[in-house]
Amino acid sequence: MEPEEIKGERINVTGYPGDKVASQSNTYEMWGMEGESASIDQEKGQINYLIDTAAGQSGSGVWFQEGEDYYVCGIHTTGNKFVNTATLLTRAMYKQIYAWVRQATFKNFFLRLGDTKELKFEHQEINAECISLLTKHNLDDLRILFLTKEKIGNEEAKILARNASWNNLFWLELSDNNIGSEGAKVLARNASWINLSSLHLSGNNIGAEGAKVLAQNTSWIKLSKPLLSDNSIGTEGAKELARNTSWINLSALFLINNNIGAEGAKELAKNTSWTELSSLYLQQSNVDAKGVKVLKQNKTWKKDIEMRI
Repeated sequence: MEPEEIKGERINVTGYPGDKVASQSNTYEMWGMEGESASIDQEKGQINYLIDTAAGQSGSGVWFQEGEDYYVCGIHTTGNKFVNTATLLTRAMYKQIYAWVRQATFKNFFLRLGDTKELKFEHQEINAECISLLTKHNLDDLRILFLTKEKIGNEEAKILARNASWNNLFWLELSDNNIGSEGAKVLARNASWINLSSLHLSGNNIGAEGAKVLAQNTSWIKLSKPLLSDNSIGTEGAKELARNTSWINLSALFLINNNIGAEGAKELAKNTSWTELSSLYLQQSNVDAKGVKVLKQNKTWKKDIEMRI
């Protein structure tokens, strides 16, 4: 609802007027007062009304009802002889309050963490500040971290990559975010996650450039299951991955929906470092029968390798 639409609504001020129990110490009563808003001053960000209030009600919620729904539209701040006033709760202010609540929630959450080994977040709207709190917290025993569908972008990836204490991390789930090629670049510079085994980056649009920098990382030698599906890697990205020589423990490679094509399959088949590779997933990647034939001619990978095209 727009601010001007509040004018004429029957609004309520619900709080604790001090004059109701002034003679009784440490006693409070919640009261609700109702009336119409007199005016909306968008420039000052105020709602004005003639509803009766008393000292002690500052900070009270100002709200109205439509059908079965309730809407908080302001925060009571001032009472005088002529008109009482509330700070208008705008969209921008709501977002700021929401951010403060999120930050306080995360700070409280981290204070309660002990020697946590597993953290899973999904649809939690984790921002850069939350990621920063996470990386600074003492989580030396952390082994599994899920940050799925969190809108994590380049900035958040940069903060994550700076972490130097998660030496026991073996599963990092970052699927369905907004990391992109730049985010992949900063992640690939991390040299601390020496026990990383599963890296899930599906649905992050890292492109060929992102695939290239990830393949050049020489610290993640225990990496066995990188999920790189839905990333627009293409033929060039497949070529860059094929040049990788450090993933000596690679057992499964997920490249679904990446438009690799027959040429990309041909480049992958040239790899001679993935001696433990037993599963290769290339569905919806435009790999035809010719590409499959070339892949099966690789003599380095496991003989009974499972290929899904």
